[in-house]
Amino acid sequence: MTNRTKSLDCENLNKLKQGDELALTFFYNKYAKKVYAMAFYIIKDRFLAEDILQEVFVHLWNYKENLGEQNELWLVLYVMCKQKSLNKLRGVMRYEKYKGHHADHLQMRTSFTENHFGLKDIKKLLEIALGKMTPMQREVFQMSREEDLTHAEIAERLSISPNTVKNHMVAALAILKIHFKGHEFITISIFLISVNFF
Repeated sequence: MTNRTKSLDCENLNKLKQGDELALTFFYNKYAKKVYAMAFYIIKDRFLAEDILQEVFVHLWNYKENLGEQNELWLVLYVMCKQKSLNKLRGVMRYEKYKGHHADHLQMRTSFTENHFGLKDIKKLLEIALGKMTPMQREVFQMSREEDLTHAEIAERLSISPNTVKNHMVAALAILKIHFKGHEFITISIFLISVNFF
């Protein structure tokens, strides 16, 4: 580093500590590519590396008053970038581990349901339960589950009050709960979410 360059860095470092945004721009233009390259080397993801780059300079700006007089700014940025990249990498690894565990759990649960209580059987039992509902209860239930309508939307379509819709839904779910009693290994929440109603 030449004396002129070092002098310019010191000058802009002092301006940065005083809240000069042009000084921040000066250091961003000077070091952004190096910070990005380091982040990408650690995280191996272009978008995450760009996020880290922005985070580093936002952090620099927020803590500019803590910079010492003789700080070599690249060393400061180097440490910040490395810490943030490793933290981000650990977060990604935790997420991937959770996602893999969640996928395995979901697959195991789905396999259990299909193997021990086939989907055809579920649909058959559901069809019988729907047959025990009043026409209005069945219509409200199917509009809610098949068309994913809210109580207000169902009420508007059927020209009834939302409270009446709610009462029909409560009654319909009560019938389902009673009908599936004795099949404890299948909860109503599973087949309401996973089965396409007729």
